[in-house]
Amino acid sequence: MQKTRAAYKWCTDTGIVDDMSEPFPRTSSGSEWAGFTDQVMGGISKGICTREIIEGRQCNLIKGKVSLYNNGGFIQMATALSTNPAESLTVDATKFSGVELDVFYKGEEDEEKFNVHLRNSACLRQFSSYRGTFSVKKDDEWQIVKIPFSDFVGYGPGSSEIPFDASELRRLGIVAIGKAMEVYLAVAGVRFYKY
Repeated sequence: MQKTRAAYKWCTDTGIVDDMSEPFPRTSSGSEWAGFTDQVMGGISKGICTREIIEGRQCNLIKGKVSLYNNGGFIQMATALSTNPAESLTVDATKFSGVELDVFYKGEEDEEKFNVHLRNSACLRQFSSYRGTFSVKKDDEWQIVKIPFSDFVGYGPGSSEIPFDASELRRLGIVAIGKAMEVYLAVAGVRFYKY
């Protein structure tokens, strides 16, 4: 039996966007994950987003291949941050310091860079976002990465002209972008953190 929207806690009340405790694609804060590639804009990257158990942890896994051909270059998993869009399309995360992820990476490189993309009301186009980059080592264990809000840089119309503001966040994406690569990135927790 599926929970009603009222049964979910807002991610800015708890700090938890997703702890993977709900059936996929539902987040533990009541929104849903979706996978996207650059094919939405003519690219040829391929990827999927699934829920799996990796090294003993329930997680979302994005895997596939990023291609730079035809002006492409990304695959991602993304979720809205609002628990109830009828109440508000955005969340106010200003009491937090940044985004924290539990990640597990397997790939071609010993260390790889990925992005977290945040969208707010300043993001005027579909590809506009504020981007924070994190590095993860190829390892056989889970790692915690933190990206302070101060590290997020605007890209695209609106966001490139306006400084980042966490008071009206709409969407969070975890993205493999900008270089040709095989992708295998698992995420077992997505949170806002405080210093």
